[in-house]
Amino acid sequence: MYNVKGDVTMLKILNLSLRYGKRILFENVNLEFTEGNCYGVIGANGAGKSTLLKILTGQIESTTGEVIKDRNDRIS
Repeated sequence: MYNVKGDVTMLKILNLSLRYGKRILFENVNLEFTEGNCYGVIGANGAGKSTLLKILTGQIESTTGEVIKDRNDRIS
């Protein structure tokens, strides 16, 4: 998968949202992770860092949006 710059896209997140009842944990998240870069997730306690990673690994499902990756790739 390539982006408009010609970089190899490893993982793409489109319009991802997660709600718990009335509480919105995050909404309309759009990210693209490209090959050759190192990424970190930072934020306050309870901001949804671990939850986002669980969505990326398929442990839980988001309310809306999608995670796009090559079917042969795995997240660990």
